[in-house]
Amino acid sequence: MLRRPVLALFLLFASYCFASPQTEAEKTIQAKSLAENVSFLAHPKMRGRGTLDSGYELPSAYLAKEMERLQLRPFGDGQKTNRSYLQEFSFTHLMVLPAKTRNVLGLLESKTKTEEIIIIGAHYDHLGINKKGEIYHGADDNASGVAAVLAIAQALKIYRERGGELKRSVLFAFWGAEELGLAGSRHFAKHLTEGVKLENIIAVINFDMIGRSQNNQLAVITNPEGRLLRQVCPELFIANELANKNSELKLIYQDPRFQQHFAFYRSDHYSFFLASPAGKKIPALFYNTGLHPDYHQPTDTPEKINYEALEKISKHAFRVLVEICNLPNRPKYQEP
Repeated sequence: MLRRPVLALFLLFASYCFASPQTEAEKTIQAKSLAENVSFLAHPKMRGRGTLDSGYELPSAYLAKEMERLQLRPFGDGQKTNRSYLQEFSFTHLMVLPAKTRNVLGLLESKTKTEEIIIIGAHYDHLGINKKGEIYHGADDNASGVAAVLAIAQALKIYRERGGELKRSVLFAFWGAEELGLAGSRHFAKHLTEGVKLENIIAVINFDMIGRSQNNQLAVITNPEGRLLRQVCPELFIANELANKNSELKLIYQDPRFQQHFAFYRSDHYSFFLASPAGKKIPALFYNTGLHPDYHQPTDTPEKINYEALEKISKHAFRVLVEICNLPNRPKYQEP
């Protein structure tokens, strides 16, 4: 008969050895590392991650290094055998001023080599520095979303290394110039890098301002008409419900406050919805935690982020992503 201390150690060892790949991977998503990335991206040295004053260069280089550390496949400019993580492009701002920036793109390939891809991303740019010299730190908008994507990328890599099933590839994307008309995601949707076809993108997950959750609320915005997710895409509704089976979050599928301030067309997922033809719309999950007085103000700073809730939201989205990756059939957008 095992003594209690020995039995406890044995059970602990057994739980570690036999924990599912998903459980083990999810443990890596922690409030501390999320806070570190938010603080880094919202640091004054990032110059508010402004696009027009080249404030995008340092954060995009950092994000590319993180993708390299995670051993994601480069999916930006260049040939298939010699690619960068960066997709450089120029665009016109306010129909007059030419500007340039870059997207940061990395792929985690499915072992089945399927052509189907899920895009999960967040914009990393913000408003830069105003004429008074004040920095728009953009901790919630959108360092919070970027931190979540980085955490999920690491978790999914571990999930696959531990033997977790991954039937579809996942493209991790950090979009440039979202604040200037969704320029980064629009450019990618129109100039898909080699190996991606629009018809093979089966879903888009987008994070934009997920750091200020109150009472663990999370809005899930999915369509321009304000319809419920279970009407729009039953498969994605079920994925969200399964991911939230312990009810850690209060999922808001339809709420006038969120629909008014964060309408479906106001962030990067909309670029893919626009690019896909009628009858074959790409379903999207736009995660958001709502408006606050610091929105588009220099006062959007890291200490105001609810990191405990941000961890819950990131873990929830990771579970949703794994569920979508392994659906038997691709999710379908139901036209109104």
